[in-house]
Amino acid sequence: MTKEHCGTKYREYQDLFKYIEKKCNFHKEKGQTTWTCHGDLGFTEAWCKRNKMDFQRVKHILEFFGGHCDCEVLFNVDTEANEKMWEIRGLMIMERLK
Repeated sequence: MTKEHCGTKYREYQDLFKYIEKKCNFHKEKGQTTWTCHGDLGFTEAWCKRNKMDFQRVKHILEFFGGHCDCEVLFNVDTEANEKMWEIRGLMIMERLK
């Protein structure tokens, strides 16, 4: 993906999802699953900067699917059920962002 093309397909975001999963550091602690999330898209923004992506466009796309913070990107956006929806609505989202 280039800065100009922020992708509208679920598969184009797999590297981002993997990066966030590492940064959120999901692990078991005292029998409960815990993770790191600061309530924002800080990890996502860092990934966008490193990959020369337009963070604001990526943010709008992720928020459309319920990703308002980094852990929500994993819980709400990174689902195969969204793959079809990305195909159908992805272009509509990009049109709005022009």
